[in-house]
Amino acid sequence: MSGRNKLPFTQSQQINLFLRSYTRTDAAIFYERGKFHTAVNFRNLMVNGKTRY
Repeated sequence: MSGRNKLPFTQSQQINLFLRSYTRTDAAIFYERGKFHTAVNFRNLMVNGKTRY
């Protein structure tokens, strides 16, 4: 994953950007496997303590 998104996004915006990197089918599989939580963790890694919500 690229670290280019340094701006503070809301949770839903960051998840939308994250899922946009996949095809719709891949995103659906990703979600159905119960790994949508990973998208939230990815947002937390992106801010890495630099931005607090």
